[in-house]
Amino acid sequence: MSTDPEDKLLEIGVVGRAHGIAGFVNVFLHNPDSSILSELETVLLQDGTGTRSVQVLEARSGQKKCIVRLSGIDSRNNAEDIKGAKLLVRRSQLPRLDDDEFYVADLIGAEVFDGDRRLGLVTAARPQGRVELVTVTSETEIIEVPLVEDFVVSVNCDEGKLLLTDTHLLPVSPRPKRAKPKKS
Repeated sequence: MSTDPEDKLLEIGVVGRAHGIAGFVNVFLHNPDSSILSELETVLLQDGTGTRSVQVLEARSGQKKCIVRLSGIDSRNNAEDIKGAKLLVRRSQLPRLDDDEFYVADLIGAEVFDGDRRLGLVTAARPQGRVELVTVTSETEIIEVPLVEDFVVSVNCDEGKLLLTDTHLLPVSPRPKRAKPKKS
């Protein structure tokens, strides 16, 4: 059974500490230049208690973060309780992109090649300063690749392929071996 890609949940940021006493929180967006929180009515809040829909009552930009007030979070204690929670949106809530643009989250699961050599699959993505890094995992190694022109030849999200060059210049980590269960 295939799911609609527009229903896919994407993480857009993480809740930081409380801001003031009225329930505001600091939110660190994965794209610090984004104004997405001031454009959305609702987001999904995922913490240790589960995932729930919350209204975005107010969002304003600060330095390297947003200051946000969410429904149901009306005190400093409530705000501290959600520290570390993830903010998620449905793919359909994000703005439409131009033909030459893509969301980094759409690369998760893509096959990665350096020329004709298959390197593995994109298993994760994370911001590193102003650059996104994707983690490429094979059976034997892990490579973190910055998504910059020096390494990226082409991206085809529809086909699930990422073509790179010069990956021999990147540090490679051996993939940890799984422990074998002991026989009793």
